[in-house]
Amino acid sequence: MRSLWSLIWLLLLTSALRADEYALTIRYESNESALVEITLPEGADADRSWELFESRNDPSDKARRGRPTQPVIGDRRRLLALLTPKEWNQKLILRPVPSDRVEHLPPVHRGPFVHEHDGKLTLANSPHSILSYHTETSKPPAGIAAHYARSGHIHPLMTPNHQMVTSEFPVDHPHQHGLFFAWVNTQFDGHKVDFWNQGGLLGNVRHKRLIDSVAEKVFSGLHAELEHIDLTAGETVVLNETWKVMAWSALSDQFPYYVVDLESRQVAATEKPLTIQKYHYGGFGWRGPDDWLLPKDGQPTQGCTFLTSLGDDRAKGNHTRPAWVAVTGKVDEQPCTVAIYGSPQNYQHPQPVRLHPDKPYFCFAPCVLGEFTISREQPLVSRYRIVTHAGPANSALYDKLVDQWEHPPVVEFDK
Repeated sequence: MRSLWSLIWLLLLTSALRADEYALTIRYESNESALVEITLPEGADADRSWELFESRNDPSDKARRGRPTQPVIGDRRRLLALLTPKEWNQKLILRPVPSDRVEHLPPVHRGPFVHEHDGKLTLANSPHSILSYHTETSKPPAGIAAHYARSGHIHPLMTPNHQMVTSEFPVDHPHQHGLFFAWVNTQFDGHKVDFWNQGGLLGNVRHKRLIDSVAEKVFSGLHAELEHIDLTAGETVVLNETWKVMAWSALSDQFPYYVVDLESRQVAATEKPLTIQKYHYGGFGWRGPDDWLLPKDGQPTQGCTFLTSLGDDRAKGNHTRPAWVAVTGKVDEQPCTVAIYGSPQNYQHPQPVRLHPDKPYFCFAPCVLGEFTISREQPLVSRYRIVTHAGPANSALYDKLVDQWEHPPVVEFDK
């Protein structure tokens, strides 16, 4: 009898829908909130804004506001929504926001916003920034050579407690810049190019142009172009790269954390490919605060601890292939953590990681497994998810988040 009433309710719901409304169910077995991607059905207007309603609410009420959605950067037909466990496996209605609804903006920012200043584009969630991407060249401080200048990287990266978990121009390795992407041992047009170690003056990476920046109700984001430059004979652009970055605030059992998705697409800039040769590091890297260096030669640093999904520390975990890597240190005497993991679609997933024995640095290095080529016909697309929060590493949280990425919620539209 109960299933009969459910069928009747579904028929009533479906018959009550307007032509521009869609009934759907999101199949997911989890007690965690998650970011869900919903592809608009054929015929739906991608130029409009869309929101989700629980079916027991009356979506015909124009004053009612549903759960907001936001288009993926560069593709308005793919919507993202942050949903909670109560919405899993329930009938929902996707409907466009009424065109005559007036959105009254508050006098101060609330939720995601973007702010450009001092050569940086900051993605934020009120009242704090999450990260800053460098659109202009960041100049090194006194005592560090000018050729270590860099753009096209992320620094600072913050936690919800406003703790900074990156650095740039560290005195020990001034070529490491927050979150950055560069290759070390490469061959281009018959000669060696090193885009990572700027001190060798063989190569560099720089920001080219900002394509777009967005901030709506789900995330703040940016879309940028970068160039990988061969400096051995003038300046030759070897790789064109695009970054799509999305940042948002999340909550797990009253535990706040930031999430940053970074998608990189690298493609040869000329008919000549770039060969990434086998090497023990190079790729997508993170550099932490100088104070997280292991104490050495009387330095008053405090160090940091590494933990991987395989249960390894920095010594045992080097060149292993974990699902995630987390690093914990202290900022203002309080512990905080950054954790990073890669998409299942990444080349050589799970990618080997280079965990430095004494520096607050690691990178995802597929080149550890052997050489490969980036060409116009074979671009390299890489996606990474970065999580920051106060407190020590939280293995249970990272395992859940990795599982969300590898086994995302399934969206089913009613026929």
